[in-house]
Amino acid sequence: YTGGALNGPFKLGIDGLGGIAMLNDGSNAISAFTNMGVPISPTGLTDPSLNIPFSLAIAPNNNIYVGNTGVNNIVKVSENGLTLPLAPTYSTVNNAGFNGITGIAVAPNSVVGAGSYYNGTLVLFDSAGNILTGANGIPGIAEPEDIASDKNSNFYLVSYFGPYVYEYTSVGVRVSPFSPLTVPGGNAFINIAIDPAGNFLILS
Repeated sequence: YTGGALNGPFKLGIDGLGGIAMLNDGSNAISAFTNMGVPISPTGLTDPSLNIPFSLAIAPNNNIYVGNTGVNNIVKVSENGLTLPLAPTYSTVNNAGFNGITGIAVAPNSVVGAGSYYNGTLVLFDSAGNILTGANGIPGIAEPEDIASDKNSNFYLVSYFGPYVYEYTSVGVRVSPFSPLTVPGGNAFINIAIDPAGNFLILS
């Protein structure tokens, strides 16, 4: 994959058609490609709503959710996925317990979860942007670094502070006694992914 305004790519999402969207450390543009590696736009997908984007997730319907660290909000863009240029802000959630958005995940039931690193919170909202967890989010998560969802629409957050995995339902209930999970040999977790079989892939 080349072109598409790639400039220090560091976060990646894959849509239902095999297309790829990536954030760039060197700009606010999103680099998007078809499943054949062809750039959607040679200059990247840009919009004034993007302000130091740091996290990205693509929903099953190919909507893109981007977490802006510059203004501490989440923007949902391109309701038709990567087949159209990046649209103006479709739905924005402002200051919903956010202070350093480090990860976004979209569950199969369309609930969106995001971790706030400095507040140590989980924020859940629906596809229309309605907050499901109260104005300040769910507290008690030690420095959440990334988040993923499984096929049952549960959310898992990994902690940079220590080798912990926190599990919540899509209505914000912490699953017990499985959360937090202490993973042997782990230290400073920074990324999590869950495969179709439900196995965890954690980068430490």
